Amino acid sequence: MLVHVYLQINVGQFRQLSNDLKKFIRQIRCIPNHTPFRFANTFGDALYDHRVGGEFGPFAETSDFTSYSIPEHTSSETRNAIPSVLSRPYRSFFSHAALHSTNILISQGRLSGIVDWECAGYFPEYWEFTKAIFEIINNETLEKIMLNAFDEDYGDELDVERTLWRDSPFVSHTINPNRPPKCGKAESQRELPTSNMDVYGAYKSHLDLLEDEERTVLELKGALEIPPQAVQDELIDAFFSWVAPVLPVVNQRVFLSMYKDPLNPPSLLLLQAIFLAGSRAVREKNHGKELSPGAHSSMVYLQRAKALYDAEFEKDHTTVVQALLLMSWYWQGTEDTTENGLFYWSRLAIGVAQNFGMHRSNELEMSLSERRLWRRIWWTLYTRDRAMAAAYGRPISIDADLTNVDTITQDDFIESEGHQPDSVQVQFFIQYVKLCELMDLVVGRRRRAGSLTESEFAQWEIRLSRWMMQCPEQMHWAQARHSFWPAILHSIYFTMVCQLHTLLPAVARPSTSSAVALQAGSTIASIMQTIVSHGQVTYVPPSVIYSILTVLSAAKSQKLTSSPTLILQWRANIETCLQVLELISTVWPIARSIREGAGLIYSEKYFDSLLNEALTNLETQSQETQVGQHRRIRYSRPRRGNPDLLLPESRIIVKISPGLPLTQRTSMGHRKTPSHSHGKKTHLGGGVDDSMCAAHNTSEACSAYPDPADVLHSLQVSIGMRQGVPETEPENA
Repeated sequence: MLVHVYLQINVGQFRQLSNDLKKFIRQIRCIPNHTPFRFANTFGDALYDHRVGGEFGPFAETSDFTSYSIPEHTSSETRNAIPSVLSRPYRSFFSHAALHSTNILISQGRLSGIVDWECAGYFPEYWEFTKAIFEIINNETLEKIMLNAFDEDYGDELDVERTLWRDSPFVSHTINPNRPPKCGKAESQRELPTSNMDVYGAYKSHLDLLEDEERTVLELKGALEIPPQAVQDELIDAFFSWVAPVLPVVNQRVFLSMYKDPLNPPSLLLLQAIFLAGSRAVREKNHGKELSPGAHSSMVYLQRAKALYDAEFEKDHTTVVQALLLMSWYWQGTEDTTENGLFYWSRLAIGVAQNFGMHRSNELEMSLSERRLWRRIWWTLYTRDRAMAAAYGRPISIDADLTNVDTITQDDFIESEGHQPDSVQVQFFIQYVKLCELMDLVVGRRRRAGSLTESEFAQWEIRLSRWMMQCPEQMHWAQARHSFWPAILHSIYFTMVCQLHTLLPAVARPSTSSAVALQAGSTIASIMQTIVSHGQVTYVPPSVIYSILTVLSAAKSQKLTSSPTLILQWRANIETCLQVLELISTVWPIARSIREGAGLIYSEKYFDSLLNEALTNLETQSQETQVGQHRRIRYSRPRRGNPDLLLPESRIIVKISPGLPLTQRTSMGHRKTPSHSHGKKTHLGGGVDDSMCAAHNTSEACSAYPDPADVLHSLQVSIGMRQGVPETEPENA
């Protein structure tokens, strides 16, 4: 429907739609009237209209139609004035008679259909115009489209229609009789006050390059309006405090200097984009009479920035990339590939940047400050590309092998001589880039079939561990000394850890993976709880949504029925995540959909079922263990303490350390004898078989040892890895 897409159409579509409607109106006006009346429906019966209040007519004369269409409650003064305005002999044309935006269907910027023909019939020639225009009395953009669709202008007749509607009891509750005839802004824009800044004067050079129709579209979409000064200051401060650390693409000192200079203002496209990004980190509130609720609406700023981008208002390539990146901070719903998604704008920004060579900037001549800015912009593009590819399975747009941009450093954040940037924000982004580089293993694995090999698994775990070990002290996070940016950084790190140990397909995972995943998930939940307790939910970037999604997915992948304790811990983590999603949804509405879906999966019934199953399994195991213990006690022999098991040929012994779990008690080494006095002690996990017990006279302890196959495997590995010791098979193997 036109009402849903009119703010998204560009100048070309604006013209085309008006032309399509004009052709439609001309075509239906050619439908001949075969009824005996000038004004009637297609069967020659009564007409229908909502304002009139039902059926009326048919009529043979214009005066009869005019007289009957005036409601009885209309004042005598108005009733006497109307005939003089509607006195000329109007032609009779077939009319839809309800041609408003909810009845006009649009597909790819073109008229695709007209619906709701309930009121259609043969009316005076002005009727289609007045009904179509009056229905959009509150929207100047739609009014402009419809005005261009008619060959004639029936302004006097429209004033009569508005007067009759204002006096009608049917609409007296919704139409303000004091509202001036001039159309206002769209509902999303009317409540947004404007600044006293002379936008037309400040950006005259840009406006002069536009065609009249392009300038009109920008005016209708509010793209040339900016909020009051107090709101501007608040949005800009929010941007540099809570968004710029993740998207460090704007030189703050240069921008603020231009922002305060009315003779040299910053780019209007960049300004609207900063308002958009900053609005995601500003709570809705009133500023007395100056600002009404909804003035921080991100949708308004997105539509303004988009209108400027579509009109090619900004000619500087760097500024365009900056603005597109900031527009990616809008993520309203699941339609991520559309203009409501962060992926759409990020992908567009990457394409524009690559088009003018930002990925090969080392080959270009530029000033030091410009090179530093480009490097920050490029690595921001890289982080957006990798983060979305890893989180949501999007294809990558940046091939690191085809770029020659130097690695980001602290010096790249120095904007001018003597400037000292915020060290925490600088380190956050540098460490974030390093984490995104680690995501290449995940992204690359998705492009290939199969699972992570043991080598790949170990490689990624090593790189993650090294990142944590090399992370600067000021970026370490702990609940007792909470800091926002270290918290966000560590939520990303533990998301990757959790993903590695639970979600990525792997040939084999260590036995500790479940514990590692639980610890990572619990840390993420703890970080989210701490952010909430410090009142910082409004400022979180969209990455936290993926962190929470990872925890929810990891819990589902675990075999929780093996332990009630695990179930309770994961349940606590999930409940925390669901609560945080509810709070985050005020900033990122997509979180509400995720919260609803996860709530259906992780219901009380779901966890109760898991707990009952786990408890039943434990009870069964307990009963089986008790029976087994009784049997072993009946046939048990006195056990010797700490037996040493000697393997005669290899001179390897097995030592059992008391007081430790079985998996930690077994160790192997070489017994020092004259013939093997230089043997080195080797520690291995494993067990022994009955032949070993017989050789060392310790068969009474065999029932407590692990599977003998484990010992043989450990021996094979140990002997094969020992340098200088020949691999020989035992004689009695």
